[in-house]
Amino acid sequence: MRRFTSVLLSILIISVFAYPSEPLVKFEKFELSNGLRVILSEDHSSPIIGYAIYYNVGSRNEVKGRTGFAHLFEHMMFQGSENVPRNMHHMWIGRAGGNDNGSTSQDRTNYFATVPSNQLELILWLESDRMKSLKITKENFENQRATVKEEKKQSYDNQPYSEGRAKLFELVFESFPYRHTVIGSMEDLDSATVEDAQEFFNTYYAPNNAVLAIVGDFNPAEAKRLVEKYFGTIPARVPPPPVIINEPEREREKRLTLIDKYANIPAVFIGYGTSKRGEKDSYALDLLGDILLSGQSSRMFQKLVREKEVAVSVMGGANAMRGAGIFTINIMVRPDKNPEEALKIALDEIEKIKKDSVTPDELKKVKARFKTSFINRLERVLNRAMLLCEFELYDGDANLINFELDKYMAVTEKDIAEVANKYFTAKNRSVVTVLPSTYKLPDESFRKNAPFNENPIKYKFPSSKEKILSNGLYVQFFEDHSLPKITLQFSFKGGAYYEPEDKQGISQLVASVMRMGSKNYPSNTLQEKLEILGAALEISSGPDRIVVTTTTLTENLREVLNIVADVIMNPTFEKSEIDRQVRNFKARLLQQRSSPLFLASEMLYKQVFQNHPYSKITTPSGAPYVNIFQILPSEKLLNEVKRDDLIDYYKKFFIPNEAYLFAHGDCKAEDFFKEIEKVFSGWKKGSPIKDPQFPAPKIPSKRVLYLVDRPGSVQSYILIGNLLFPRNSKDYISLLVGNKILGGGRHIGGGGTGRLFMNLREEKGWTYGCYSWIMPFVHSGIFAINAEVRTEVTAPAVKEILKEVERLRKGDFTEEDIKYSKSFLSGVLPLVNEGASGIIEAASTVKINGLPSDYWDKYPEQIKSVKFDEVKRAVEKYIHLKNAVIVVVGDASKIESELKPLCDEIVKFDTKGKRI
Repeated sequence: MRRFTSVLLSILIISVFAYPSEPLVKFEKFELSNGLRVILSEDHSSPIIGYAIYYNVGSRNEVKGRTGFAHLFEHMMFQGSENVPRNMHHMWIGRAGGNDNGSTSQDRTNYFATVPSNQLELILWLESDRMKSLKITKENFENQRATVKEEKKQSYDNQPYSEGRAKLFELVFESFPYRHTVIGSMEDLDSATVEDAQEFFNTYYAPNNAVLAIVGDFNPAEAKRLVEKYFGTIPARVPPPPVIINEPEREREKRLTLIDKYANIPAVFIGYGTSKRGEKDSYALDLLGDILLSGQSSRMFQKLVREKEVAVSVMGGANAMRGAGIFTINIMVRPDKNPEEALKIALDEIEKIKKDSVTPDELKKVKARFKTSFINRLERVLNRAMLLCEFELYDGDANLINFELDKYMAVTEKDIAEVANKYFTAKNRSVVTVLPSTYKLPDESFRKNAPFNENPIKYKFPSSKEKILSNGLYVQFFEDHSLPKITLQFSFKGGAYYEPEDKQGISQLVASVMRMGSKNYPSNTLQEKLEILGAALEISSGPDRIVVTTTTLTENLREVLNIVADVIMNPTFEKSEIDRQVRNFKARLLQQRSSPLFLASEMLYKQVFQNHPYSKITTPSGAPYVNIFQILPSEKLLNEVKRDDLIDYYKKFFIPNEAYLFAHGDCKAEDFFKEIEKVFSGWKKGSPIKDPQFPAPKIPSKRVLYLVDRPGSVQSYILIGNLLFPRNSKDYISLLVGNKILGGGRHIGGGGTGRLFMNLREEKGWTYGCYSWIMPFVHSGIFAINAEVRTEVTAPAVKEILKEVERLRKGDFTEEDIKYSKSFLSGVLPLVNEGASGIIEAASTVKINGLPSDYWDKYPEQIKSVKFDEVKRAVEKYIHLKNAVIVVVGDASKIESELKPLCDEIVKFDTKGKRI
């Protein structure tokens, strides 16, 4: 039934970077008789499994008049199969505490999951059942078509610059497979039938058109048996037709200017047709893209943002797809600058590369960054599964995971100059300028019931060692030698809670300026030095803390520590850097106001927290979830701030005796403590910081709806919330269980099975997603529900959300609902705490919020012990209905009259935050 090929190849030793004698990723590959290629890779470091299946179908396989089918089928694959009812795929994974999803690109459609290791058979049962017998019904088809329409509105139609980016692909590519967007045309989907959908599934969703990878904690012999059991009897199909891509030589430059009604500042998008994936040129182009466009030391950033100050940001790089490639440069132009000026400066930088190539240091730096980035990706089992599938499907060789890096390391300065001169020509260039407006065999009964493992996964939080240094700095270190890297996070008191009332956002301004230079590493060398070492350094401010985070290869720990120490202990706060950051934040504030998510979060936090410092919190434009926070400097601060203000704030809060250092990685704990003590020996204690006390925000006496008028908006952004307890509340676990029933919650993948999601997306197709969140901070917290819906269903959506809240508050849930929530919340724990970042975040949560040191070890038992009545009481107490704060961002002229019956009062604002 199958043939096996064991792949354990060594990789080359090259002079610049020393590799281990054995491959980084060991794996075994075999193929079933039906053509399904299977890759297995063991990793017993954590009791989890990463699973991925890649189908050889993407938007490039679509034909004119039938675009969007590849992406539509990504949705259809979760709508049920012969033995898995509709929506139960997510439910089974969620009950295990796992998370799953799918995605579509031009070159493939993939489905993936991370689950506790005792659920391997479950995911194989689920995946094989939908490959074998997907339910393609009229109801499912029409429902998911409506959902995709809402996704298009949310991710494309209602977002600034999306049309410009799509038009760039139309200009660069002549061949149809890559000219259209992955989400496709809504007209094409509207004209499609269920029969068309069935034909698409029969053509592309077959074992001989797929690659499956399993990485993690499993027995290989058992895994092979299960793969054969579930997939072996699924028949192969006729291979799909090949994709024909013939990109002709370009004869002239193409330009397009368009007006974007959602854009607040101009943008210039530059594109060049380049080489496809796997060709020699693609490696040089990747590195060149990094040198030109990645990070603050990149050539384009230095020239456009820092030196000439014509741009707010610049990004892009090479994208080598299977049939063709594109190199993009995306410039967000300052509102007071000419887009043509930004274009000329960018083209001048390209000409310098064509003439002089890059420097040896630039090439060395970018190679270090590529190596670091690649090793970081290998930390998570799911990433390895996806990479193995990708290399096997795209390149026919999964072992590229172990030696493709060699191809990058072999690139020379000469190669960089050659590809620049070959592809960066005027006739090969396209420019889009955006201007603002104001799926009867032998007995297969085993398929009938889900092989769900009811036994909870055994989990223990990683052990650590702690030490308090002579200067009072608390250090907690998690020793892990699985990868040659170390991650550190310094956490200081600071952020919104500690800011003076008249200096909103000073903590973020301090963080941004500190990142720009120190006594021994001035602004022009700091980023350069970090990138040569392949290290990263970030400083950011949040609700209660300022954090300094860095990741480095073990071999560079001492050098990187010296840099971080200098940044923390000896920031220079150069006047020129302060002025530059002030200008940048002013432009960023303007840019943020074009985002519905930002506008909604700004209003919600202000109305819930009122005069409390947490009222300054917002969610940044482009954030994937609402539980991502930023503290932006106010216009007042930006206009009035002095250098001494930043220095005074720094001196008060950046002190060791009020700081924590959490670290994880490849070093013996005692050696790490010695190194930290040595490097930070000159860091002196400061005066203890007293936590300020603030009156608790008042609970509203009525339900007020705050309507932010955004004329012409094709969607409405809905945020509904209320005041909540701090993170150390004894009711946290009970409410967490209840919130999982309602809308998913704080954890990975938690929202896709909640009542809100099922109602507004799966039943009605009104939105791409609707979720509820518990977001407790150190001193208080907030509960929130979010959704983006099409304009005409705004009021019905708000009504349905309130109806679901009322159901929950009345106790309209069952013991089975509670059981499901507990199963998810217990099972998801090792997934949330995977890797250095997950472990450090968990440790930080315990320390900062004063939780018991054994909190995460006892967490599963705490979840298990929650009773029905405790959940009911917590929901009634903490999720408000009659006095909830409702925020809607949308076109008031189309939605206001229908919203009035849903609240006691409507208060209107414009997008500048001014009351109308």
